[in-house]
Amino acid sequence: MRRTSFQALRSFRQVVLLAGLSAATVNAFPPTPHHLIVGEVRDSIGNPLVSTTAQVTLTAASGSTVTTTVVPNLQPGANYRLPVPMDAGLTDDLYKPSALLPSAPFKISVKIGQATYLPMEMKGNYARLGLPGQSTHLDLTLGIDSDGNGLPDDWERAVMSQQGRAWAKGAIDPSAPFPGTGLTYLQVYLAGTYAMAPKDGFVLNIAGVSESASQFSFTVVKGHAYTIQGATRLGEWSTLSFRMAGDPSDAASVSVYQAVDTRRLQVEVPTSPEFNAFHFFRLNVE
Repeated sequence: MRRTSFQALRSFRQVVLLAGLSAATVNAFPPTPHHLIVGEVRDSIGNPLVSTTAQVTLTAASGSTVTTTVVPNLQPGANYRLPVPMDAGLTDDLYKPSALLPSAPFKISVKIGQATYLPMEMKGNYARLGLPGQSTHLDLTLGIDSDGNGLPDDWERAVMSQQGRAWAKGAIDPSAPFPGTGLTYLQVYLAGTYAMAPKDGFVLNIAGVSESASQFSFTVVKGHAYTIQGATRLGEWSTLSFRMAGDPSDAASVSVYQAVDTRRLQVEVPTSPEFNAFHFFRLNVE
């Protein structure tokens, strides 16, 4: 899901049919299920928004709007959910799936306090855009990207200042290695660990192994979601359940951890016949 120009949605307008006291026959059709747009809004430094008053608004060419509020840690990899009515109002035949199509211009804006921002980038899979009852994941990045490389200028300035370099447009290649991390600049941006020492950044460490569980430690960054996966052979990954280190042995396990602060986290993966077969482990962040 990379850079994409503003695509299109039909405009939206609620249609209300008022039944009067009349003997005339009226044919009514049930409304088509909404299309759901869900994703994550990041600020110009790459951090997921955590403000509960920030608003995401979709505006159609006609001026019709649909608005929702940012919900921190709404679900892994998402902090907003925007149900879009299918009865768009741009065609005469309302309540038809064709009322929401990627063929009419629209824009998405984010309001924080009194300031309104247009995302510098919208990343998503548009394959299902416009299908009733379906959903589209659309991530929004705020800020300015003057060189068009997918990294906000503010983030690049912070990184280059940390490295003792003066910022210049085009100086950072997103696919180039970020010094000392084993990751690319883009991966460090997505993980939110650019300001951390490499050993404290996006790294999965084995903290210990016992008969009942294996322990791992890693740094979590506020607003991000983390999963641990295991594999007997590279490329065949399974998501593992884990619990916080120190919790009772009968404590409920989770498959994803939603970070509400930035800190070092230690977790335990309970031993099981399936787990004992794993030889490789990896950490995922959204």
